[in-house]
Amino acid sequence: MYKGDLSKCTLYVPQGTSELYKSDAVWGKFGEIAEFTHNNVITYEATEKLDVSAEAFNASIVSHEFKDGKGTIIFDADVTSIGVGAFYECSGLTSINIPSGVTSIGESAFSYCTGLTSITIPNSVRRIENYVFSRSGLTSIEIPSGVTSIGESAFRYCKGLTSITIPNSVTSIGDFAFDGCSGLTSITVGSDNPNYDSRDNCNAIIETATNTLIAGCMNTVIPNSVTNIGASAFLNCTGLTSITIPNSVTSIGDYAFCNCTSLSSFEVNWTTPLRILSNTFINTDLSKCTLYVPQGTSELYKADAVWGKFGEIKENSENAIPYVSSSNSDIKVYASGNTITITGVSADEPVAVYNSNGVRVAFGTGNCSIQVNGNGVYYIRIEGRTFKICM
Repeated sequence: MYKGDLSKCTLYVPQGTSELYKSDAVWGKFGEIAEFTHNNVITYEATEKLDVSAEAFNASIVSHEFKDGKGTIIFDADVTSIGVGAFYECSGLTSINIPSGVTSIGESAFSYCTGLTSITIPNSVRRIENYVFSRSGLTSIEIPSGVTSIGESAFRYCKGLTSITIPNSVTSIGDFAFDGCSGLTSITVGSDNPNYDSRDNCNAIIETATNTLIAGCMNTVIPNSVTNIGASAFLNCTGLTSITIPNSVTSIGDYAFCNCTSLSSFEVNWTTPLRILSNTFINTDLSKCTLYVPQGTSELYKADAVWGKFGEIKENSENAIPYVSSSNSDIKVYASGNTITITGVSADEPVAVYNSNGVRVAFGTGNCSIQVNGNGVYYIRIEGRTFKICM
């Protein structure tokens, strides 16, 4: 038996068992017997033992064990906060259990955790601070309903993240929160959120009061009710290939389409070119992109200092849906759910999808599958022919 002074040692036991241990002839000799709960324990999986500092938490670390890829950190009190940079650059971290009593996660707490693909944030958390998950390996995340604010660059460059849902509770979203999330295909805002919305299934975050689109993704369809495209709204959206700007838009912010390296089609609906700053398309190669403009306006756009930089400027026909082709064609168009599949098309041939109002809502090339938002009648324009399909 251990010959040390047990009166100077604390024994941690499961919740509700301290009296049993105190009454034991041997265990009862410990100077203090304290119960631990799940709220004072952090468990994780990693490729190696993590180098964490007690200064990053509100409680002191009692023990930190690691074996067979699994770690357990026990604290002397309930963990209520994970501090600044707590797990910064812990690239070997693959999963972690955050105690349910945690109310705040500090800046850059999981930044550069490239091996971390998913995490469960407890409902007790109220704020996701700046840079918390920036450049991490996250592929999925569920923001709990108690979160009220998402900080600046909170998910910046989470390139593997494919979808995000903003709950009704969020009233503040910082700049660049989803900048560089190039894999995003779906963005949804809770239907009862008072400050933000994703109206018309647009796959974007819109500031409701100002009708400003503040964050988009590769599948964004801008609603006709949007009046402003915010600064950096599509910054580093490298998966964006095409976009249509409705004529309801009266301003486009700085760097809105900066570094959209895959952009090949950009459609506008103003008869007079909207005045925009030269930094709108920085690091986007406009020479490889086609600008579609209203009929009779191409010369105006060619003469503009910014719009004139597009490699090709084409005028839309007066009627975007001139006729519907017969079914006798090698090109086949199928519908399943909200996806339109096109086959029999040359590899680089443009494929444009229009809604029943003649507004282009999606774009692709060659044999492709294109997602649309909502049911209705759609027209697919391919190789000078138009195909009608009902969803």
